[in-house]
Amino acid sequence: MLCVALPMRRLSPRFVLTLLGAVVFGCSSARAATTLTSVGDASIVHDEAAGTWTMNAGATRMTLALDAGRDFAIVSLTTPSGAAWNVGASPDTVLRVGGQTLPFGRRSAGFALRTVVPTANGDRLQLDATFDLASAGLQLTRHYAIAAGSPAFEAWTTYKPRANAKAIADLDALQLTVPAGAVHWVNGLQGSAADVRNDAAFTLQQRVLANGETLALGAQGRSSEQTVPWFAVDGEQDEFFAALMWSGAWSLSITRGRSGLEVSFGLAPMTTSMTGPVDGPHAIFGAVRGGLAEATAALRLESTVEELIRTIHAHPTFAEAVGEAAHAVHGVAIHV
Repeated sequence: MLCVALPMRRLSPRFVLTLLGAVVFGCSSARAATTLTSVGDASIVHDEAAGTWTMNAGATRMTLALDAGRDFAIVSLTTPSGAAWNVGASPDTVLRVGGQTLPFGRRSAGFALRTVVPTANGDRLQLDATFDLASAGLQLTRHYAIAAGSPAFEAWTTYKPRANAKAIADLDALQLTVPAGAVHWVNGLQGSAADVRNDAAFTLQQRVLANGETLALGAQGRSSEQTVPWFAVDGEQDEFFAALMWSGAWSLSITRGRSGLEVSFGLAPMTTSMTGPVDGPHAIFGAVRGGLAEATAALRLESTVEELIRTIHAHPTFAEAVGEAAHAVHGVAIHV
């Protein structure tokens, strides 16, 4: 065997640091983000280094902080336009127990993350995050579900009693702050008799809230007697929306605060003892690009058809439909 002697040179400190950096950061980036399950354009991605889980569907993306070493929060909710639809990282629900209102997943409130499990079922993906709250004798699982092609997120909480479980109250489905914009909602039946005509029934309503103003909607009986449990908020290019999948009494509060619209969406005031597992109400929410903001602005400003025609609309976008509609008035629509 032929051996060749090579001259030995002392390694410089800069070389050693560079080598160590390459090893550490190279390994870190290699495991930074992993797609654990996907179907169509829907996916669930885990970034172990950041302690986050990202759910993508219908070109809308939501990132959650879910890690034993940090507090649970929605980190971001974005559309392809790049607009952020959550103001600050915060949990998207609360727990009312023992006369206290606790931010869901807050470690200082006693929450301890146990497991995070992604699953797939057909074109539906689901992420389940389970927490223990020993001080209340409860185990709580926050669920999120998405479907391919839909820019919406379904969220709900399952409450399971443990030893000496305390009663829970006012089950909350969704709580977050979104950028300020005009709020839209739909009137309900406006009564309990479907055979009684009411011109205000199922009509679209709108309000721009002043600083400190609160819009309170809800139902004491059947969910759609007065108001449909749905609302939307205008953005510059996008629309935020949320709905409650519930047939009984519910409550929605939207307050114009310093940083945006503070939303609290869930059941009407109630209390229940924990003798077995309880599923809370399901909320549907998301953000999508659309032309509702331009259409409502045109109504407020009493814009003419000619002014809408002269407005530039990017192609191809949903907002372009507003321009097409204006052109169609004069019979010169391009795409319809």
